[in-house]
Amino acid sequence: MWHGGGRTTLRRNQSTGQKDIPIHWHKMDRGNRQRHLDDQYNMYENMQVNNPTITKIEIYEEAKENLSAKFLKASEMLRTQRRLLMVLVALLILVFIFLIIVTSLVFTYYSLVSTQLKQADDEKSILVAQIESMNRTLDDEKSILLAQIESMNRTLGEQKNDLTFEIKEVKKCIGILRRESRYTFWDLEYRNCLSAS
Repeated sequence: MWHGGGRTTLRRNQSTGQKDIPIHWHKMDRGNRQRHLDDQYNMYENMQVNNPTITKIEIYEEAKENLSAKFLKASEMLRTQRRLLMVLVALLILVFIFLIIVTSLVFTYYSLVSTQLKQADDEKSILVAQIESMNRTLDDEKSILLAQIESMNRTLGEQKNDLTFEIKEVKKCIGILRRESRYTFWDLEYRNCLSAS
């Protein structure tokens, strides 16, 4: 890193995170540059060993790494729990939608069944009314036929009585005619005999 017009380089100790130390290249010879760098490196090593703040910084960094690992685990657990929660919420929403669909289907089925039952009851009432009407018609026709049969029986009875009376009268007439015919026959025979003698 260059600052201004002079040849000054800031050297950073990457392992410990210390402040940058300026290295003045323009004040060193070409032959002494490597020796100067080695001296500074040895000085840094001695500073790392002798300075207690460096160990504190390392402990802090280790603790920070441990905390970051724990934080990563906790954040991963939170992510997992969040995913599980989202899955559970999605499942609850699906179950709720399924229950709504089932409820609507049950309501539709119930309304359809109730409509069919109502139609069946209406048809049954219509059939019962037709059967009652047919029964009344049959009863009326039966009563009419019975009345006609009774009147025919009465008429036949009267005709039978008249016929029996007429038959009796005819029989009487036949008996009378037979008796009269006998007398007439014998009378004719007697007259024929008398005329012959």
